[in-house]
Amino acid sequence: MAIEQGIWKLADSAGEPPRKLRPTGLADEGQLEEQIMQVVAILNRDWLLIGRQVRTASNEIPAPKVRSAWGMTEGQYAKLSSRLWQISKSLL
Repeated sequence: MAIEQGIWKLADSAGEPPRKLRPTGLADEGQLEEQIMQVVAILNRDWLLIGRQVRTASNEIPAPKVRSAWGMTEGQYAKLSSRLWQISKSLL
């Protein structure tokens, strides 16, 4: 069975029905990065950003380094970094 998720805008008045918001593309990944840097809770309220993207020796840009404010094992961090890298590559 397929599962569908959506984001809805609630009505301003009692007579209006809620409205499902349409998914859209992102024209500028930098805009998303700026928003996340301002309010990391967009991703997870327990995360603490400790750096921005930097080029590596192989000239790649890894995902931003994220650590949990509550602690995170190296294995958890590695999985998270890998997943964020996959997401960032898919946005390009």
